[in-house]
Amino acid sequence: MAHAHYQVAKAIRKGELVRPASCEECGKSPRPNRKGATQIQAHHHNGYGHPLDVKWLCPKCHLWANGSRSPSERDDDILDGGTMTGA
Repeated sequence: MAHAHYQVAKAIRKGELVRPASCEECGKSPRPNRKGATQIQAHHHNGYGHPLDVKWLCPKCHLWANGSRSPSERDDDILDGGTMTGA
């Protein structure tokens, strides 16, 4: 898992991957985090064995995609300035 996250960060720095401003699932653009960075996260939808095959998701869609939340629990708390961050 850490290796996949490192590969994504490296590819972003090299310009091989571009983190979009909006979520590929819901289309929303979450507020930047407290440091001003985007909260769009790389979701390894085909597993960590394919580190650069990612879907770009907002924090709440990422939680939903990982099974941490059900679709009925989707709310706007994270999009409205929550502190969830990650790659």
